[in-house]
Amino acid sequence: MHDARPSDGRSAEGERVAAAASAKWGVLAFLRWQPVYGYMLAQQFESVFPAWDVSPQALYDALARLERKGLIEPVPEEARRISSRCERTPYRLTEKGERELEWFLQRLDLLEVPREYFILAVRIASWNGSDAVLTLLDQLEHRVTARLDALRPPRRPERLHQLGDWLFVKDQQHHLQGRLSWIQDAREAALDLTAAELPQ
Repeated sequence: MHDARPSDGRSAEGERVAAAASAKWGVLAFLRWQPVYGYMLAQQFESVFPAWDVSPQALYDALARLERKGLIEPVPEEARRISSRCERTPYRLTEKGERELEWFLQRLDLLEVPREYFILAVRIASWNGSDAVLTLLDQLEHRVTARLDALRPPRRPERLHQLGDWLFVKDQQHHLQGRLSWIQDAREAALDLTAAELPQ
């Protein structure tokens, strides 16, 4: 779970900012899928977004902020009374929240995006069916291939001081080639899952 201690060289403040951003987009995505009670969101968030490191407290804080900004709203008609003094009310995405999430998704650079946001994009696509997932992977493959083709093949360095520049380009190439391999694995897995769901 998330805490205030620095991790991987990041400051405690940087950790809190990252957690708040992850919680915001994760909550909006979750509520696009379905309205949900706050306690259920805290229970289910980790299973829906297993790569995310967001604490239950960060999720509750995000719900309060998002409601104040008009991005989510309570659903009073679905409130559930659990005692004479306590009532639980689910939240749903507002039209403003839907526009905010769509704006974010359209501007995601899937080549540079942190893994949490990439998982979010794949998860949202999966809610729209296998075609949406395959389209997302095709778009990413096209961009990775274009980026790889744009890299000029590095010449082996002739002087020691040229080694760093050569290694930088080689590192970019290996990274992009690895991403292409990953995309192919993801596509094969998606196709296998789609085939398994077809009626026999």
